Amino acid sequence: MLRRVKVKTMSKGDPKILHDIFEKFDIKNQGVLSVGNFKSCFLQADLGFDMEEITRLSRYLDKESGEKINYAKFLKLVDDVFFDKHKLDDLDKFAK
Repeated sequence: MLRRVKVKTMSKGDPKILHDIFEKFDIKNQGVLSVGNFKSCFLQADLGFDMEEITRLSRYLDKESGEKINYAKFLKLVDDVFFDKHKLDDLDKFAK
């Protein structure tokens, strides 16, 4: 799933799209989002994930106190996924 997130953001042409949207939703600059806001960010990014996939992803992630998702940690997980830019087209087709 993390690989799919990376492929989708890279193919969108803006690898920081999620980071920028997460920061807009993080009004208090705490570096965390509620599960609901995390899901809303994914929907706003329009990466092609349906609500079931986003829910599955949010359940997988470690939560901090109060059921908050640390989006910096999530983005680091996505960033650390091995990615071969030359295979973007093949991976993107597979991810669909």
